[in-house]
Amino acid sequence: VCDAGAIKRAMDDAAANLGGVDILVSNAGILISGDSIEFDAGKWRKVIDVNLTGYFLTAREAARVMVPSGGGSIIQ
Repeated sequence: VCDAGAIKRAMDDAAANLGGVDILVSNAGILISGDSIEFDAGKWRKVIDVNLTGYFLTAREAARVMVPSGGGSIIQ
C-alpha cells in the first residue's frame, strides 16, 4: 500500500476487469513497537508510511476511478 504506482495499477485493473470500483475498505496496517527512548526512526517511518500514507494512496486512487462512474464508498 506504500507504492503509489502499484495502487494505481491495481485500481485500474479492478475497474477494467470488474466494470468499476464501488467500494474500498482500507484495512492495511502494521504495528512495530519498542522502547520509546531507543525506538528506531526508520521503524516509525514504516508505520506512518503503511498506516497513513497507504490509506491516503488507496483512497485517492479508488476515488479517481469511482468519481467518473458516479461515486462509491470508501471505508477508512
